[in-house]
Amino acid sequence: MEIDAQVKSISKLKDYFFIVPDYQREYVWKPEDQVEQFLIDIDNEYDEDVTKQKGYFIGSIIIVANKEKFDVIDGQQRLTTIILTLCAFRDLLQGVDLDRKQEQYLKNIEELLSDFDMDSDETQMRLELQYEESKGYLESLISKTDFTDLKSPSIIKMEQAYYKIKNHLETYLNDSVESITNYAKYFLTKIELVLIESENLSSALKIFETINQRGAGLNAMDLVKNLLFSKAKPADFNHIKDIWKEIVHNLQKCKEDNTPLRFLRYFLMSRYYDGILREDDIYKWFLSEKGKNDTKYETQPLIFAKELKKMSKRYLI
Repeated sequence: MEIDAQVKSISKLKDYFFIVPDYQREYVWKPEDQVEQFLIDIDNEYDEDVTKQKGYFIGSIIIVANKEKFDVIDGQQRLTTIILTLCAFRDLLQGVDLDRKQEQYLKNIEELLSDFDMDSDETQMRLELQYEESKGYLESLISKTDFTDLKSPSIIKMEQAYYKIKNHLETYLNDSVESITNYAKYFLTKIELVLIESENLSSALKIFETINQRGAGLNAMDLVKNLLFSKAKPADFNHIKDIWKEIVHNLQKCKEDNTPLRFLRYFLMSRYYDGILREDDIYKWFLSEKGKNDTKYETQPLIFAKELKKMSKRYLI
């Protein structure tokens, strides 16, 4: 397995074009929860009175090359929030008078959002969301065009996150243009993440699985989904993707989409597990020999996905 892991500041992301594939989970970060913590964590590290700031690590992103772009296998919530933050910086800085240095920071921010390709005569977005719930909202925000489609729950969360971030950044702008520019400089040059490039999807999912070995809680459902994708035949890939969307839809209808582990736990206890299965132990059980043998997800991932879909329908009753 070939892995290339590099520490990158946010400013270095302009060397990449990212895609969140349509089988990935939609944007789910909440403004008063994960987004607020994202801002608090950065503020806690930033010292406006210090000339030489220390770097701050905010996590990792797992990617796989897809022609001239890169599919994001893990880290899409964080990466989307970074793009939303850059949009907020841009929109605030475009509304005030800037000196030459401040204009350069604005230019760098704009280049991190999109780039004009002279070969195709088209503007390419640095981050493209392909899942159905996104409906081109992020592209419209980046390009500053009106969004007229119906807003999905994912879009509403992105919109709320954008305004949460923008209101936070306005506190720096209210102090001075220099204050928000200094903060933007810190965000671009000192916020760091590890970009992990894997040779293929299967290897990337294995890395994701390893990193999240302790990730039960809200991560376990996503880990199980990725297990199925990693074991699926290419011909079954789109079928499993559609099945998983229907599972999520069914859980949304019974308002269990924010707590999917309850459904998964009941499903396993009713069909496979003898006794009481704790949510924290779900993923560990899947990786056990008994879990593999009982569910047969390794050899028959499509059949297991269909079984999950069938039970998610019954869960509505």
